[in-house]
Amino acid sequence: TQSTWGVPLFCFSRQMIRSVALHGLRRAISCVAAGRDKSADELAKRISSVDGQISELQKRIHDRFLNANKSICIFGAGRSAAVALEYFLNNAADQKWKLHVGDMTPDAVRARIGAHPAADLVTVFEANVESSHSEVVEAIEAADIVVSLLPADQHIHVVRECVARGVDVITPSFVSDEIQALDAAARERGSLVLMECGLEPGLDHMTATAHLRRIRAANGEVVSFESFTGGFLPPELTVGNPWAFKFTTGAADAVAAGRGVSKFADHGHIKYVPYQQVFRRIETFELGKEHFPGQFEAYANKDSLKYRSAYGLDACPTLFRGTLRRLGFCSTWDIFVQLGM
Repeated sequence: TQSTWGVPLFCFSRQMIRSVALHGLRRAISCVAAGRDKSADELAKRISSVDGQISELQKRIHDRFLNANKSICIFGAGRSAAVALEYFLNNAADQKWKLHVGDMTPDAVRARIGAHPAADLVTVFEANVESSHSEVVEAIEAADIVVSLLPADQHIHVVRECVARGVDVITPSFVSDEIQALDAAARERGSLVLMECGLEPGLDHMTATAHLRRIRAANGEVVSFESFTGGFLPPELTVGNPWAFKFTTGAADAVAAGRGVSKFADHGHIKYVPYQQVFRRIETFELGKEHFPGQFEAYANKDSLKYRSAYGLDACPTLFRGTLRRLGFCSTWDIFVQLGM
């Protein structure tokens, strides 16, 4: 559950562990060794030892998730699942995976798969996780691992059944209170519930953790933590798109993401921003990047405080997590909010 979100994106675990985690560990070991006046030979031995641990971690993740002859059950194959479905199809033959795809519109999924070379390795079935209980349970029991790409409010139905049967399940979505409540049962049954492993949440957690580790390794103190994440279209794809924005998740999920009260810590004070004010209380940035010129604006995420303990920032006076958008997005979205949409 939430304690496992630091595991790297499973599709790219080998590359990410070595490029990100090992780099951070090298820096941390270097700082500790330098502070204790260790010899270069001893430092090299320490780094070699970490290298071995990383290799073992890579193997464990690969064996659990990506080893050959796995039966993988995927719930949800809509538009926002297109890239993930393509990944599984492209690797199914080499890895000897058996794919089972459950969706409310199986004919549309079959049409999407079409004449893909791995089409014969895929079984498509009709599944409504809220009502087709027997079909969902049967598919989960036959799987080595389950991937839920459903709308956010439907993950609980899949995760609950996976935990009850000790089956590993992955979904990139936020950990809801309902799913967090399954933590003890998941640990007891040995079911890995891996969530918050996309862009945001996901990569933001990993980069934040890497920075925090470097600061702590150098005996630094974090007195303010602010994190902003956003996915942007390149400028050439924004022509004719006044928001310069594309829905990469279900539109309903994107609308729901901004609803509710936003909570964060600001110089030792807990701030609450109601939904009617979220898109009016924004910050403006210039990233200064060649491919993303111009100004950007950021609004507060729903609940920054839930990550205090996970980041080890319980005593940090300022903790703010926000979402980045192109300039003008928030003022336009605020119109829908004020209209009650």
